Amino acid sequence: MQLDQVWQLLDTEIPTLDSERIATESACGRVLTAPLIARCGHPHQDIAAMDGYGFAASNQPQELSLIGLSAAGEPFEGTVQAGQCIRILTGAAIPEGVNTVAMQEDCATNTGMVSVPISALGKFIRAQGCDFPEGAEIATPHKTLHSRDVALILAAGHGAVSVIKKSRWNLLATGSELRAVDSKREGTINTNIPALQSLLQQHGAEVLSAKTCADDATLLKDTIKTALSDADVVLLTGGVSVGDKDLVRPCLEALGAEIFFHGVLMKPGKPSLLAKIGTTWILGLPGNPVSAQACGYLLALPLLRALSGIPSCAPKFIAAHSKTLLPKGLKRENFLRGHCHHDQNGMMQVQLMPNQDSAGLQSLAQANCLVRVAINAPESHDCTVFLL
Repeated sequence: MQLDQVWQLLDTEIPTLDSERIATESACGRVLTAPLIARCGHPHQDIAAMDGYGFAASNQPQELSLIGLSAAGEPFEGTVQAGQCIRILTGAAIPEGVNTVAMQEDCATNTGMVSVPISALGKFIRAQGCDFPEGAEIATPHKTLHSRDVALILAAGHGAVSVIKKSRWNLLATGSELRAVDSKREGTINTNIPALQSLLQQHGAEVLSAKTCADDATLLKDTIKTALSDADVVLLTGGVSVGDKDLVRPCLEALGAEIFFHGVLMKPGKPSLLAKIGTTWILGLPGNPVSAQACGYLLALPLLRALSGIPSCAPKFIAAHSKTLLPKGLKRENFLRGHCHHDQNGMMQVQLMPNQDSAGLQSLAQANCLVRVAINAPESHDCTVFLL
């Protein structure tokens, strides 16, 4: 199956998770389920945009009697008459009778009197609703909320929002050789699961467990069965190819899994698979550390986005120019590690990392993009990249 077909399958086959209502303060990184309509305009009332003096506008300089102060949270309660002014501070409510503000630097005070310059109607006044009015749509469904959205939603009067529930993941690395970083026994340090856990949590997933399992069919089957009970997704690394120790597919089939694909025309990541048991999805990724992490971006995150109801789960690729000639395309898409930047003309320039080995973690850490080389593509300097 080609990678574009995989993303299309995720868009069509993965149902969106249920929604929940949470406090707006906790909504950063979550996906909205419905449009948000402002319950109030912003600003909520006319306010001063500058420290200065408020009065009725005139086409002549004036000397006015200073009668009070309006500060943020401490408004002037009276009405400002002709020939009068008030001291007003940034963010303070504009009282009745004031329709302009002069900056304090442009005014002069003398024993209760203030000399003010000509000031146009509405000068240095932020009108009620000038940012957005009551009834305006301030956020659309399927939007992933950022910290700046939180401020907007609160200002619009929404203390809580309806969002898609976090997807729940159980992570499992297969391989008898795997060991923890502080273990004294011989073997390979398990880097895949901690890295993928960090990636998934960074993008809003809830990781319930992160474990390893030896290459034993009975143990692996029992471990997968246990992981199914409380998760939306079980993500496995290793054991997904067709060698003697690749036990994932036989174990899944023994558990009655429906296999959606096994094998993707991509490098790295060819043996990846997607299956389902009951309502739980199983995503199997290669065990090579770079392959696992690349597939985390290209397969695991799209699956996460599909569960969150984001309409198109595919990663976003942007046009770029490679400083070196890219190799011809293979019979499967090739994703190369690169480092990219915008040049002075705004064009994205990319330099391939010298080490493209599937175990080269340092080159992956130093890269900031994956360079996409299409199937059977000719040698070229033109390409598309996915920013890491």
